[in-house]
Amino acid sequence: MSVIKIKLSVLADAFEEAFDGWEQYLNKDTGTITAVPGDAWTCDDTDTWEEILSMIEESEQFVRLPNQYEINEYRIMEEFADFAGSGLKYVSDEQAREIGQKLFEALQGRGAFRRFKSALSYYGIADEYFAYRHIYYVELAKEWCQDHEIGFVRE
Repeated sequence: MSVIKIKLSVLADAFEEAFDGWEQYLNKDTGTITAVPGDAWTCDDTDTWEEILSMIEESEQFVRLPNQYEINEYRIMEEFADFAGSGLKYVSDEQAREIGQKLFEALQGRGAFRRFKSALSYYGIADEYFAYRHIYYVELAKEWCQDHEIGFVRE
């Protein structure tokens, strides 16, 4: 186990901020997260990135966080559509089933992310989705910490 305990909400935020072309690393000794461009060797400030990458590669204190491809946001959207189809408390069961069905339909084919987010906006449930997604990321962070023997706290 690591010496420090990382806040799951901090790790969840880092998971949410994962984006194409970058890798993030957790320093198990300090709890800090360092983001490095995937093409750091070709960046303008190569010396700085070389120093950071060397430090990361040569030390066992750094653990790579999952990147955007390892965190399957499509699955999160599917699970939310399923939840919305039965778990929205402020609409009738019939309306909830309709919303869930429309969200699943939005996820079909090209442009699924855009259509899904448009459907969230149309039904006024974007806040619910983002809260659901954050909880999902917190649970993912917990599992990741357990898998990597990193101590954590809920808050």
